[in-house]
Amino acid sequence: MNRAEGSAAAAVYTALLGGYEQLNEDQPRDSRLPFICFTDDPRLRSTTWDIRLVEPAFPLDLVRSQRDIKLRGHPALDEFSETMYIDNSVTLTVPPEDLLRDWLAEEDLALVRHSNRVTVLDEFTEVLRQGLEEPARLFEQLDHYAALAPDILERRPLWAAVMARRRTPSVDAFFAQWFDHVLRYSRRDQLSLVYVLESTSIPFRVIEAKNEESEWHRWPVPLDRLEWARSAAPTLRRPDLLALGEMRSKIADLEARMGGRDDASQAALAVVREMQSSTSWKITAPVRWLGRLGPGRGRRRW
Repeated sequence: MNRAEGSAAAAVYTALLGGYEQLNEDQPRDSRLPFICFTDDPRLRSTTWDIRLVEPAFPLDLVRSQRDIKLRGHPALDEFSETMYIDNSVTLTVPPEDLLRDWLAEEDLALVRHSNRVTVLDEFTEVLRQGLEEPARLFEQLDHYAALAPDILERRPLWAAVMARRRTPSVDAFFAQWFDHVLRYSRRDQLSLVYVLESTSIPFRVIEAKNEESEWHRWPVPLDRLEWARSAAPTLRRPDLLALGEMRSKIADLEARMGGRDDASQAALAVVREMQSSTSWKITAPVRWLGRLGPGRGRRRW
């Protein structure tokens, strides 16, 4: 380790798998917290990070292997009661212990607001535009969220490049459920973050900051990144215009459906529900059923 000796109650960590960019050495030198980098590169050396060699959970899917460590952590972090995750492309400009003390003063989880997107729906669109996920997987996730919790698509998204947490059973359960969505749906974890927050109802603090730069960080720092490695597949390095058009059509349909949920539609729905619960509606159910069958189709054939 290159930090001050002795045990620490908190740590900063990152995960860099696949060697698609250089390790970011530009971190505060006056911090007494350990900076831990989990990597699958046995040749990686650092004067800033404590290098921990790991085996990817999914050898043929390094992105989800990285998300596994990012979200669920690693046994090497069990000794710390508080941790701050940062993407390798994030440079902290203040000691992280100061941020942890402030961010976790009242809640056990702190997340940063996404300053470049207005809604979660915008994040879906941008992921597709940049070719960062397979369109079919995106459409499925979008359709499921629209059916289960359409309001989250209109919520302000969060930026998952920096996260602070205190180890508690509820926080661990939240991150485990979030990782389940990354396995089931898109590997782009910001797409599922708001949905999981809503479904778990876990309290958290929102940090308002411009994502590119603030009084406590800079992002992204130049790291000679291999941009093609971020794509969902080689065929998606350029936007799929047909898929993009289909996504825009879905978005327009969702926006129309959301915009139509006004007082009048709610009142109409209430009338329909009242009618369907009435005695006359239940009594005439067989008649309606026969009517849907059409002439002659209600008789049994021998």
